[in-house]
Amino acid sequence: MESPFVERRPAVPLLVRFVSLLRTWRGREMERAFLASLNHNQLRDMGLTRVDALREADKPFWRA
Repeated sequence: MESPFVERRPAVPLLVRFVSLLRTWRGREMERAFLASLNHNQLRDMGLTRVDALREADKPFWRA
């Protein structure tokens, strides 16, 4: 007999959230790699320095 206090959730929403998280992490990784590849003029156009770009690029993918 199931407890009336246990909420049953389908596994699909959990899987969807997990896949979404993986996509977010991959997107961060790609954006940071792109940022690190920009030259001085491109960074300056964005209002960033090389130090700013490298600081961001060095973050682990799970950190926002």
